[in-house]
Amino acid sequence: TVGGVFQRSLKLSLSLLVPCAVAFAVLASPLCRMFFGAELEAAADPLRILAPVVVLFGLVVLSTSLIVSRRNPMTIVVTVGAIALLNVALNLALIPSYEETGAATAMLISEVVFACVLLTIAIRTVGGIDWRQTLAAPVTGGAAMAAAMAPLHDLLAAAVAAGSVAYLGVYVFVERLVSPGDLDFAVRMLRGRLPRWIGRSAGPGPRGAPAAGATPHRPDSPGDSRDDAAPEERAGIAPGEHRVRLRGEREGEPPR
Repeated sequence: TVGGVFQRSLKLSLSLLVPCAVAFAVLASPLCRMFFGAELEAAADPLRILAPVVVLFGLVVLSTSLIVSRRNPMTIVVTVGAIALLNVALNLALIPSYEETGAATAMLISEVVFACVLLTIAIRTVGGIDWRQTLAAPVTGGAAMAAAMAPLHDLLAAAVAAGSVAYLGVYVFVERLVSPGDLDFAVRMLRGRLPRWIGRSAGPGPRGAPAAGATPHRPDSPGDSRDDAAPEERAGIAPGEHRVRLRGEREGEPPR
């Protein structure tokens, strides 16, 4: 159903974006130092405020796609216009007193309102979703990731490694308890795509050799060879079937 697809899309978006948001929130200072230098480490505070926007943006994009395809697109136009006005008003109110932190806060508030409005419309459109199955694994995995990274926030590589292990471990554990069907679906999808990726990465073999992952044809007997096959077999006609002979074609002559 459309509701089931939308729910799994939301869960996939949360599963991929929650770790990014957690990393921006917990490791804001080392990330700013690594990408922008020590002189811009003060940007860590706005980055922490904007961390949830990473997740909200994914929810907004998915909800917008559903609403445009299933409802009147003018709903999105009106909502975007209202959120833009709200963002401008918040910037005018917050930036003079709080500068870059105020701008980040205005963006966060605007995105929260935007996501809530669009999610409400989208969920009503599909008839509701199961929030427990959608949120349980990403939220608990994100909390475990934050707890693992916080003590190591000054050691960027170690914090990322510990957080990744914690997130994956808790995510799989909770998902198996709450929504094992979705977990099995993801595993089957990955297993189905993995051989294709391996075959493509291996590339074509030498000229005349079968491609990677392909099974070469080995005839079991001389009769299996296409050259030794009867004319009817080469023409794609099963034994016992009759074929109309073309004008000028002699009996026993291989079909053109």
